[in-house]
Amino acid sequence: MPRRKLSQSEEKVIDKAVAHFDEHRHLFEGFANSVVDYFRNDEDLAPYIHFIKHRLKSAERLKAKLVKMQSTSRVEPDVKRARTLSWSSICLSGFSSS
Repeated sequence: MPRRKLSQSEEKVIDKAVAHFDEHRHLFEGFANSVVDYFRNDEDLAPYIHFIKHRLKSAERLKAKLVKMQSTSRVEPDVKRARTLSWSSICLSGFSSS
């Protein structure tokens, strides 16, 4: 899908979101660690889980992802939509188990 140039308001919202993530990174790390600990310590799930790993995106990688998501969006630019991006899909998108 072709990329379009982001508006200044979209860039501003993305910059604010990345700054918020960077400022509160410890909270996202704590949440991810809690989820991993839950799965590691659950005796009912233990037979089904062989390996767990997780990671958080760097602020730079998060910004690149947000820019790509917004610039390839099929929806017309909408600042309200950009302001309400799902934190779980943005910040924990690197969370995986295998």
